[in-house]
Amino acid sequence: MVRRLLPLLTLAALVAPPSAAAAAAPAPAGTLQPLTPFAGARATAGTRLTFRARVPAEALTPVRIVVASSPRTDGGALRPDAVAATGDAAPGALDPFVVEWRPSGAAARALARRGRYWWQVVARSSAPAGAEERSTPRSLVLTAPALAGGPIPRWIGRHGHTAFRVSLRNVPSEVSVTRFLALAVGSGRRWGLRPLGTTNRVAGRRDGVSVVGFSRALPPGALGLTTIYRVVLYRVTRRCGPAGCVMVGPPRRVGTRVVVRDVALDPTVSWAPGPAHPAIDRYDLETALLHELGHAAGNRRHARRCADSPMVPALAAGEWWRGPDDFRFRRCGEAGAARKASLATRDVVVGRAEAPAPAPPR
Repeated sequence: MVRRLLPLLTLAALVAPPSAAAAAAPAPAGTLQPLTPFAGARATAGTRLTFRARVPAEALTPVRIVVASSPRTDGGALRPDAVAATGDAAPGALDPFVVEWRPSGAAARALARRGRYWWQVVARSSAPAGAEERSTPRSLVLTAPALAGGPIPRWIGRHGHTAFRVSLRNVPSEVSVTRFLALAVGSGRRWGLRPLGTTNRVAGRRDGVSVVGFSRALPPGALGLTTIYRVVLYRVTRRCGPAGCVMVGPPRRVGTRVVVRDVALDPTVSWAPGPAHPAIDRYDLETALLHELGHAAGNRRHARRCADSPMVPALAAGEWWRGPDDFRFRRCGEAGAARKASLATRDVVVGRAEAPAPAPPR
């Protein structure tokens, strides 16, 4: 079960299209003009970036592009100990005064890591002094790529093998039925669970069918709840004769067997169905499903708060976990930053059954 936490703040920015570089005005002589990426731009880590800049006519080639993980400079140049990638820019096909650099090789691998970077253009003038000119560093944010939904790594939790059906009842209006079905099926497969199709049953009821869906019968403050229904197994010994069979000794308990694993989510929550990351006032539906289906796969325990795992004990609005390279938990490590509660799965014994008895003596 995962509970909701207090909503916290986040910021978002958009990437301006690189095609806007063609409309830039010519730079005055003796100055450098970075074009794209624009200051504060966001891009997906691992995509092929193109750095463009307009250079003055007296600039000598090659012109260097420097990308660093820190904005700190020494004499206007990004500090060498923070440089993540660098390369030579070549003149473009349409404008000889616009140079371009597309990172490749080691530079591309370095920029495949998400984070905030700063880049600048460095050019040497053909004037007799031959001094280097540098542009003011611009920021660039590389975000984690959207994952295709590969298996949950084994170091996060064990995989299951049981089957389930997706209930299409009580789906909230802000979540399309198609999207919910795709998320439930995909999240279950990531844990090794087998989807069997849809059903009209309500999740959380003891009806003999494992169901993933929405239900209003959840504990207060809970985003979701996984209920595991079990039967207790007993072993009995019988002795049979001409008059029939009689039980020898009392039944002996030998264990339990899971008969149903239900996952229920609260339909009154402000869910973010994705695939975009959730806003600061909405709860990520995919993360909640991954958490609860992780319990259904057999992972009873929770990970520590802010761990790289969907099995954290609680979820705040605006937080998400989609994979080891795509997660965010806010204000980690601050006392009182999140309201926590005991969130173990609910384990219910629904009956008793006999284990196979040993063959009676002849």
